[in-house]
Amino acid sequence: MATAGLELLRAGQKTQAQELAENALVSWRAGGTKKGKLSPPDAPAVWALGLALAIKDVETLRKKEAEEVRLAGEAMAAAQGGRLDEARELSGKINTPELKLALKRAYRLVFNSDLTVSQGIARARIELPQVPEVETFLRFIEASQRGVMV
Repeated sequence: MATAGLELLRAGQKTQAQELAENALVSWRAGGTKKGKLSPPDAPAVWALGLALAIKDVETLRKKEAEEVRLAGEAMAAAQGGRLDEARELSGKINTPELKLALKRAYRLVFNSDLTVSQGIARARIELPQVPEVETFLRFIEASQRGVMV
């Protein structure tokens, strides 16, 4: 819902984006999907949309959600606002155990298994969570014409 609101805001439809933001926050106030918290994919988008629209309830979200969610939302808001260097810096500060584990598992599948590199990449795409950092790693390895040093 909030991601759609960000897209509406980018398209210049602020009123409709505001409505979606309010609906997302109502859902969150009602308990969301996990005992008062938004699900991980939704929380950064709600945060980013709230920041972009200057909604005061976002401060409540800041107090209830994890630091990673806040950083991800601020990075999304910066990217939506065209501040790409700031977005990159903020997203670089996000450091979750799940992300570390996914990257470690991708590395092991590609380089430390009995599979070829291309088989490891294909298996990583099937078995691991679809997160941008893992996909960036896999695309980098695929695009290498002369191999990589590990």
